[in-house]
Amino acid sequence: LNYMLSATTFERFMREYKYHKREVYEQVLDISVTEKQTVFLFLENNRKPENCEYWYNMLLDNCATRVRDVFEVSLEQPISFSFNLLLPNQSYRMMKQRYVEGNQWLDLGINIVLGAKTDVRVPYRSYLLIPDNLQLSFEKATYNGKPLVKQSAFIYKPAKTLRIGDHIITPTLLFSLVLFIALIVSFLEIKKSKNYLIFDRIFFSFIGITGLVLAFLWFGTEHTFSQYNYNTLWAFPLHAFVIWFVKKHTKSNIFAYFYAVTGMFALLSILFSMGSLPGYFHYSLVPLMLTVTLRSAILFWRLR
Repeated sequence: LNYMLSATTFERFMREYKYHKREVYEQVLDISVTEKQTVFLFLENNRKPENCEYWYNMLLDNCATRVRDVFEVSLEQPISFSFNLLLPNQSYRMMKQRYVEGNQWLDLGINIVLGAKTDVRVPYRSYLLIPDNLQLSFEKATYNGKPLVKQSAFIYKPAKTLRIGDHIITPTLLFSLVLFIALIVSFLEIKKSKNYLIFDRIFFSFIGITGLVLAFLWFGTEHTFSQYNYNTLWAFPLHAFVIWFVKKHTKSNIFAYFYAVTGMFALLSILFSMGSLPGYFHYSLVPLMLTVTLRSAILFWRLR
């Protein structure tokens, strides 16, 4: 995505943050007037039409890392950042976790699109992609042998910050309900020799469309953080199409073994979610993986 640098007045900035009830924390840097002017001119140059756009990367080049980069480039001497207040051995996925706690839907939505590259341990310098980490690192940083920040305080702190709470119907509850329905459908099919193909068409179409979206983010975009997404194992993209070629009371070894293989993929995903193999799956997805495994087994049994 192309992002664009723009400028506004401090008054408008404060008005916007107060409207959204967002905290504003000021850090006054102990740098010379000449260095302040250098930083200002650097920003002014970046604001020119030919320079104002940049290729945004959520993990590697975002609004927080840009602040770090501006001062590293503009100041005469290197900044010695302090990382003592930051948790060690964090991955990109782990760092975002505390910002989505209390909202399963938001947590699931972010987790499901993140690929394996976000599970590697991050060097401390990259921790500064999180604004809170940037603030803490500047707070304890040194420059020219003395503290970089000489004064810091809240300019605005709302009495109550906005919090995105969870919904009554959480992903875990909804997907568990789907699994429960699948268990009933499977029992009736085995017990009464029924064939509820409509359930499989709805369910596997949803699973396949989910896989197609994840595959598009992996192969069709330049979002590196969406690559190597193991969720495409249980959300196999071809599910969106194959189920519509399955016919009632018709045997097909090709389709039978397709569901045998994809059922095994879903089973492996469950093992991944338990931590026995590399990879990360959101805990709320386990009921969906179990449903894929169960219905794939039923289809294999029916189609052979």
